[in-house]
Amino acid sequence: MTILLSSLLLTGCGGKSDPTADPLPSGVASAESQPPLEPSGPDDPAPKVDRPYARLPTLPTGSNDNSTDTVNQTHCVKISLLGDVPDGISAKVTAIRVDRTDVFKVSGGSCAGPSCWGFTFTADDVPCYVGVVPLVFDDDTGRQDTSLSLSGDVRCKPGAEQACAAFVADVKGRGGRTIPLFPPPKPDPGESGGVGGPRPDGDKRSPEAMATQGERPPLNG
Repeated sequence: MTILLSSLLLTGCGGKSDPTADPLPSGVASAESQPPLEPSGPDDPAPKVDRPYARLPTLPTGSNDNSTDTVNQTHCVKISLLGDVPDGISAKVTAIRVDRTDVFKVSGGSCAGPSCWGFTFTADDVPCYVGVVPLVFDDDTGRQDTSLSLSGDVRCKPGAEQACAAFVADVKGRGGRTIPLFPPPKPDPGESGGVGGPRPDGDKRSPEAMATQGERPPLNG
């Protein structure tokens, strides 16, 4: 009798699953069946993303080559970054634009020095060049003047974050700098390329001016 009761108790306490428990959805494994996660340490760092420290819509640039002399021909503008660039900081050009595309256009023509397209300014103070093409002559009113500007990304090396922040704050405080561009002056009627063409006798007066002074203009050729 004792043996039979023990057998019944063992049968009632057996390891059978609860028939009322909800089964796991198809494709989902139980926590007990998953291998333990390995902790990530120094040997498994998170991937680093190379992002610029700041994006500046207008870099502080300057040039002394902003006067042109001929329309429809490329004029190379030598551009430098204004101010001192601290060590460990760089500014990469991401865009070049003029604000009056009816007066100037940016040319893809080559210049004597490195192109500003994708150029990186550093503490070495190396300039770059942009080719521009004047499309019209100056009308002596100043309304044809335009400006050239460069956008760029500022990057800083590890350890230069404080200097980088000061540099960006200084640029933003000054509002960036653009480069004025001046179209070529309109030629006089008697000059080469103007009305009447070159004069064989070297007289630079126009035929109209000579006629008003009672002189007969010589024939060209």
